[in-house]
Amino acid sequence: MWLASFRPAEVIVLNHPLNRVRHELRLHGMCKEVMLDAFCETEVAEYVTEHLPSLAGDGAFVRALHERTDGLPLFVASLISEVVARSARYAEGRPQLADLAVPTQLTGIIDHYIAKLGIEQRTLLSAAAVCGVEFRASTVSHALERDGVWVDQACEELAREQLWLRSPRLHEGSHAPEQPYSFRHAWFRQVLYERTAPMARAQLHRKMRAALEKERAAGVPVTAAELGMHS
Repeated sequence: MWLASFRPAEVIVLNHPLNRVRHELRLHGMCKEVMLDAFCETEVAEYVTEHLPSLAGDGAFVRALHERTDGLPLFVASLISEVVARSARYAEGRPQLADLAVPTQLTGIIDHYIAKLGIEQRTLLSAAAVCGVEFRASTVSHALERDGVWVDQACEELAREQLWLRSPRLHEGSHAPEQPYSFRHAWFRQVLYERTAPMARAQLHRKMRAALEKERAAGVPVTAAELGMHS
């Protein structure tokens, strides 16, 4: 028996040879994959107790940590390491996780993923990052002046890779307006946003605002908060 651990997203996105082996083994019923769940809030609390005892009883910190990391073990460990490394700055009170930048360890990993994107994919994701963690494919297509079907298909392909995006949550029989795609993690969106040159970012904000105003005029329920992001 061969037992191995790996991150599916990395195997798929980086076109690792293991991906072909997986498909072959699964085709012949010769393997079983066990997908590990993210930490729940209780498990995050246990991790904090073990690695940062001074904050073990701080429920607000644990909740903030769980929310900021989505319970992903790699992200939890990286952010805790960042807090420990900066502990000298927090002599009074607890650290504000929202004020911490993406840990250096993770930016290196995310930059590696960005480097593997094709030009069209990076253009699409950079535009989506300007919208926020959630975005409508139609808004991005209007801003980039690209065919809406192409944008939606490209987003679906990225969602299937299980790294960058999540597909919209569709409800059977629902006649609600277009449901948004979302980044799998806010940090992925943040690094993409920061890697976009300032002038290009400003131009994308202008295009997004124009696209949103056009959608609102057509009856799409665009919120003031959405427009405010691009002021």
